[in-house]
Amino acid sequence: LELRGQGRTLADRGADRGLAVHLLRYRNRGWNGARADPVVDTRWALTRLADRHGPVPVILVGYSMGGRAAVWAAGGANVTAVVAIAPWLPGGDPVDGLQGRRALILHGSRDRSEARPELSLAYAERARALGVDLVRRELPGIGHHVLWRSRSARTTVTDFVLEVTADPS
Repeated sequence: LELRGQGRTLADRGADRGLAVHLLRYRNRGWNGARADPVVDTRWALTRLADRHGPVPVILVGYSMGGRAAVWAAGGANVTAVVAIAPWLPGGDPVDGLQGRRALILHGSRDRSEARPELSLAYAERARALGVDLVRRELPGIGHHVLWRSRSARTTVTDFVLEVTADPS
């Protein structure tokens, strides 16, 4: 639900450059251990997008568990960038799928959920060590619901996506 408004903003602001926004609803609730159902669903959606639109650049935008699914699926065909908002990134999650892609991680400094900001910071540091073009911004005084609580967060996501679509290299 947090991404619906963001999606509308992206669709409106990116319409002149042919930006299409699709909202994925996961089949199952939760990560579900080794099954990683949200990743399976995200990869399925990437295949459908490629079938429908061809080899167009794709930017994955995910919130919380969806942020985790986005970085896990980042190595998919056509993915050029990832935005992970308050992502749940436990230690040891793979970073290699982000190589050759641009990434933005936004996190509230007061997030006390399982998706704690120190986890995304550690993830960002590991990704940067591999040379990933990754920006991580921590928003002071904001909890887990970053997009509801911060106009700055919504603007940052929009600006990043529009910048990447203007210059996909």
